[in-house]
Amino acid sequence: MKKTILIVMSLFATLTLVAQQPRGMRPLPNQFRDFLDHQQGLERQRPHIEKKDGKVIITMSEEQFNRMKQMRAAQRYRLANHRPQLTCSKCKRHHGKPHRKQI
Repeated sequence: MKKTILIVMSLFATLTLVAQQPRGMRPLPNQFRDFLDHQQGLERQRPHIEKKDGKVIITMSEEQFNRMKQMRAAQRYRLANHRPQLTCSKCKRHHGKPHRKQI
């Protein structure tokens, strides 16, 4: 009789300990909500575009203009320094001729 009561009490204690929420743990981040907030932030940062009488008027903040200027300068730099890849995918050596297959 004592053994069964002890087993039932230990089982009950184990279940109550497992069922409790652990303390000190933060809830998992909601990635979808973070994504939506990020998208809304991007919409606020986009320049305002108007089309009137065949002309396009773009209104943006000075910060946006400076960021756009930096992006274009970086793009020009990447294009100016672009060199075609002369690496053979099979032997990983740099040379001007493609790899020849052995017959």
